[in-house]
Amino acid sequence: MAPRRVRGAGGVGGLLPRPALGRARSRPGRGAVGERDARRARPDPARAAEPGLPAPRRALQRLRRPAGARLGPGRLMAHGPAAEWTLTTSAWDARPEVAATLVLVAGAYAIGWSRLARRGEPVSRWRLAAAGAGVLSLAVALLSPLDRMAHASFAVHMVQHLLLIAVAAPLLLLADPFAALLWVLPSPLRAAAGHLLRPALPLRRLGLRLTGLPVAWLVGALVIWLWHLPIAYDAAVGDRVIHDVEHLAFFASAVVFWWPIVQPHPRLRPPASYGARVAYLVLAALQGGLLGLLLASSPSPWYRAYASVEDQSLGGLVMWGLGGAVDMLAVLVLMARYLASQDRATPPDRAGALDADRL
Repeated sequence: MAPRRVRGAGGVGGLLPRPALGRARSRPGRGAVGERDARRARPDPARAAEPGLPAPRRALQRLRRPAGARLGPGRLMAHGPAAEWTLTTSAWDARPEVAATLVLVAGAYAIGWSRLARRGEPVSRWRLAAAGAGVLSLAVALLSPLDRMAHASFAVHMVQHLLLIAVAAPLLLLADPFAALLWVLPSPLRAAAGHLLRPALPLRRLGLRLTGLPVAWLVGALVIWLWHLPIAYDAAVGDRVIHDVEHLAFFASAVVFWWPIVQPHPRLRPPASYGARVAYLVLAALQGGLLGLLLASSPSPWYRAYASVEDQSLGGLVMWGLGGAVDMLAVLVLMARYLASQDRATPPDRAGALDADRL
């Protein structure tokens, strides 16, 4: 069938069938195609509502919007070809090497725990729960849709990093895993591993230096600040291997940072005083809060991977608020333990005398 000419369309358009062009006649008020596209573009509601607000205030306004409206479609960078992410089960990252490592660690801890229990040296059940929660937090950070969303939103990326630094690391140290993991090994290997931790050997000396309060604090702070430099952060978002190295550095430095606070086995040194550990955590909260506030108050994006200033501000607030909250929670726990230790240290007769003096 010969194509029919379309009224109002000249040139090449006159040779196209009507279904290919649709209605070619212009409508009043619609304008040219470019003008229609420009009218379709909508500014960011948070920016349009209060254009004079600083970036942190606009970021807080975004919290009142639905999650999908806050984040919008993103681009995957370190996860392969660019594609829009959605929060569905299909967005779980199929990384068998990560999943196998987590399953192996959890299984080894459970086997070691059961062997210690059979020997009459059971690990406390709350430590077993801490181990499970720590492994689960690693799975959420590295395998769940959160990992893909982190490449579209800086704020979500900060949540992912906090899971590694402020949740998984202290929980796994609270599980006191090293005795349980040693008892998974055959007897000769277990003896060799114990021999490596003798005081005169280099591994023990290295652990002794790393877990001192000043060195552990510097390790934790330097790793966070160096990886948030734009050149390092953009490299990590754009490359899978560098991104994995970044996550490994965050987790390893967090283990070093939390070690003198949690004091798991092997006990490399006597615990520091409660006052020193409280000061350690307060200073850590201050330096993390400083970085978060710098990000939240910046008038321009720091990173090429994230163009939204509001998203960056929200990420800075997450780092400042949630990260500082974890440090302050640890301070409260230390203070409670200090008060409990003082009660235990007071002899009953002395306590009675003090009560009599008060009367």
